[in-house]
Amino acid sequence: VHNFQNVNIFELVDPFFPFHALVYELNLVDENDVQQQQQQLYWTDVLNLSKMIFYCIDYLQSANIPHNILFAVNRKRSVYLIPRQSQVRMTRFNNTPGFPDLGGFVVLLDRSSFDHVTAQTIFDEYKRKVSLSDETWKQVKDACLSGSI
Repeated sequence: VHNFQNVNIFELVDPFFPFHALVYELNLVDENDVQQQQQQLYWTDVLNLSKMIFYCIDYLQSANIPHNILFAVNRKRSVYLIPRQSQVRMTRFNNTPGFPDLGGFVVLLDRSSFDHVTAQTIFDEYKRKVSLSDETWKQVKDACLSGSI
């Protein structure tokens, strides 16, 4: 976990996600933090959060690396930034993964795909055709984490 100006940034490390991602969250201590803090301080933290995410997105765009961003509506204002390979059609099932798919909602376009797809098939295809290589991921992660504001 990296903490910059009351924002935590960590790598999504989960055996159930077949791709690399960075997660940005406000570093709130308890449920009452927002109410206890002055409004100005809270909005300063939100501004810092957005600047750090922008820094990484700017890097990804300059490096021509496709990415998706998912916002979780929770008290920490979690943001998932998912760098990825270019958009490709999955050959083992009829799907082109995009925003909903990376968020866990897989859209299958025909009955045959639905009848034959398994969770393992989806995981393997996303790992192979969506996730960045470990080498590229390390470069992305290092660049994004170097962008303290």
